Amino acid sequence: MSKIKFGAIYKDILTGFEGMAIERYKYITGCDTIRLKPEDDTKEAKNFTAEMLKFVDDGASKRLKLQNKGNSMEDIDKAIYDFGDKCEDKITGFKGKVVSMNIAITGDISYCISPKYSKKNTNNDGQWFDEGRLVLKNKSKDKIKTDKERVGGEVPKMKLR
Repeated sequence: MSKIKFGAIYKDILTGFEGMAIERYKYITGCDTIRLKPEDDTKEAKNFTAEMLKFVDDGASKRLKLQNKGNSMEDIDKAIYDFGDKCEDKITGFKGKVVSMNIAITGDISYCISPKYSKKNTNNDGQWFDEGRLVLKNKSKDKIKTDKERVGGEVPKMKLR
């Protein structure tokens, strides 16, 4: 991932969408996206791949300036749990494996836990939990590689006019 900084303003070179970098999502499939929050509060924040973002400014003069106490998007690499780890939520007892991770501008790390699929289960969707709510039940046996082996092809290199 290219060096994207929390609080800075970026523009997606394909759509022209502009906003402040407030979150980073990593997925077990290898996808890595940045969430941009636009200055206009009536518009919804959206996710983009880092390679498609162009730096606009440091965000210091923007109304959206949020408190970032030196957190970095790379801090997600220091997460307690890893892809494939089986975890349980301390409060609800929800169990499953880590399939996605998120770090916010505040430095908080969350995990999407996907339950074991069951035909009897009415909802097999994953759920998001803060790091502090989870307990490790089983460490993943294999290191799941997500950085180098993306199957979706390369992101095209484009220039903004």
